Amino acid sequence: MNNKIISLIEQRKHAFEETFVDANVIEFIEDLSATILNAYQKHSVLICGNGGSASQASHFAAELVGRYKAKRNLYKAIVLNSDGAIMTALSNDYNFDEVFSMQIDSLGSEKDVLVALSTSGDSQNIVNALKKAREKGMIATALLGKGGGTAKEYADLCYVDKSRDTAIIQEHHLSILHMVCEILQQQ
Repeated sequence: MNNKIISLIEQRKHAFEETFVDANVIEFIEDLSATILNAYQKHSVLICGNGGSASQASHFAAELVGRYKAKRNLYKAIVLNSDGAIMTALSNDYNFDEVFSMQIDSLGSEKDVLVALSTSGDSQNIVNALKKAREKGMIATALLGKGGGTAKEYADLCYVDKSRDTAIIQEHHLSILHMVCEILQQQ
């Protein structure tokens, strides 16, 4: 076997054992699952992220709107980073820092849930999204990394990954989102 691949697998194994599995992640998964379950049928789940986190936001919305493993309750989920026309119009006409908060202002309602993903926690558009969600009476949740940055101050429910590696943080975030889907699958 290729030693480089074995090394990468060992690195991931270590990252899951040492920086991921603890009481904080378990509590966050339970709390985020309950928050989304409470929103079922009455409220929407708005999801956003940049780059790799944007693709994870889209992936999570697809699991909520469609199905995870089998037919189950369908959730109202809106991905704020998926419409290129909206993203470029708001970036061009206003500011990229406002692309999510302006959509939340337009689409979000009290008791809706925001799920914001950021490996740094310092992306201004994520910080502004969390601020706007709170302002509108939404439940602001975040999956963050690298200490949580400024974003953790504005999240009602927050998970900050302990890893400093962006790829591993994203892998942990995706694992969390899949575990939330597993819990929702059972409802």
